[in-house]
Amino acid sequence: MADFEYVPVVDVHQDNFRDIWPTIIHSVKTATFISLDTELSGLGDRKKLSASSVDDRYKGATETAKTRSLVSLGISCFTRLSPTTANGCHGDRYRVNTFNLILLCQQDYLVEPASLKFLVNHGFDFNKQYSKGIPYDRGTDKDGRSSYQSVRQLFVEILSSGRPLVFHNAFVDLIFLYENLYATLPSAMSTFLADLTEMFVGGILDTKYVTDFHYRIPASYLEYVFRKSQRDNAKKWSRDESAVHLQFPAYPKDHNHVHYSNCRLPENLRTSPGNETTEEKLTEIVCANYSAHGWCKKTVYCPKSHDIDLILDLDSLVSSKKTRKRRRRNRKGATPDDMESDIPVTNVVNSNSAQNGQDRPSIEKTDEFPVSGDDLVSSLSNLSSPSSKRQHSSEESDMDMANVENGVKSEEDSTSKNSRCVGHRAGIDAFMTGFIMATYFSRHCGEQGKDFCFQDSVQEFQNKIYLTGKDIPLIISKSSFAKTSKDHREKFSKLQKPMENC
Repeated sequence: MADFEYVPVVDVHQDNFRDIWPTIIHSVKTATFISLDTELSGLGDRKKLSASSVDDRYKGATETAKTRSLVSLGISCFTRLSPTTANGCHGDRYRVNTFNLILLCQQDYLVEPASLKFLVNHGFDFNKQYSKGIPYDRGTDKDGRSSYQSVRQLFVEILSSGRPLVFHNAFVDLIFLYENLYATLPSAMSTFLADLTEMFVGGILDTKYVTDFHYRIPASYLEYVFRKSQRDNAKKWSRDESAVHLQFPAYPKDHNHVHYSNCRLPENLRTSPGNETTEEKLTEIVCANYSAHGWCKKTVYCPKSHDIDLILDLDSLVSSKKTRKRRRRNRKGATPDDMESDIPVTNVVNSNSAQNGQDRPSIEKTDEFPVSGDDLVSSLSNLSSPSSKRQHSSEESDMDMANVENGVKSEEDSTSKNSRCVGHRAGIDAFMTGFIMATYFSRHCGEQGKDFCFQDSVQEFQNKIYLTGKDIPLIISKSSFAKTSKDHREKFSKLQKPMENC
């Protein structure tokens, strides 16, 4: 479906890792591209991560990766299917399997209170991590090889697949993944880049770079870009234009290992004349800092809204207002039809639509899941575990039409929580990243129905990593004056051999 509502995410932990392993491997090997996201126990000194020298940034991030750990890993596998026609609409079809792996490092590591608070506020369950986290060791393989069906071996399988890997703001993720799941980080960044060039044979794509340098919009934090991509995609679908269509497996509806993130678009649509009053009231409601950067130091105590749909509505009004003024200057005698095309559709969240995340979606199963659907349904049905919580957002609250028109939030609205797809969980963040990439492929590749054009059409941003505060990206390439690291050479030579028992 193009206008999807719920995204199933499989929670993977120590108790079910072996059962779900075949499905993850199949999803990886059949994927067109794979998107990854990590959650960390801390980021260390933020000043070092934004140092003017990129080499200093690398050193600072390396120090952090050696003393902190991964707490979860999100993997979302997008498999491009043959183009289809749905309701008269042509578009790209993808089969999507998403996994959220709970990890537990076996060495001592630092935990930052601010990071813990952030993760808890976004629904991370540390009790579950410490009781059921998949164990792993940092650095170089302890016995000279990765053990079968370990999270380190899974990372090897991802690298061996040769698929393009997609991240959002990839710099820190790449450093942490290398240290925690691959080998000990080299001291020089040039060596690290040389290693990455060989490791990621399918290339690295950074949606943060793509957004800022190719798809220019008011903000580039993950939640904003995803929601805008989703809304734009739904509009194309409603207009019978080419859009991205997704298919999800039909997992057991009530099984505890699968949770559904609510990505439902607002149900109440109203046409706004774009007048000053509407814009002023939305400006009063929306948190300016969250709108611009995707975070707010007041978190749940902020008196203003962090609702991403209201933020997008406000940006749409401002953008449309500027567009209308420009067109009025450049075009005299415009007809009423011409002016109607400039009027934005402002979406308002219906506070009753998600019913606080209690309703389970009914997703039809297709025959596109010979292994990733049927086998996982079978393996999950044999597992048992205590009830797991649905994903909640601590910073987002639904707002009904009356609250928007009145320019205020009721006490209930300011404290309510819901299961909206707002990110900061590794699994759903990985899905959001992959969806952004899929919609960009759809726009960038031009006419639908042609062969997938990754190599030809997206070469311009392959292996280019976004750097905060820099006007140019970090290029992932091997310098003529740099060598790969010894640990990498020893491990990479084994990746090129057939994997046993896979």
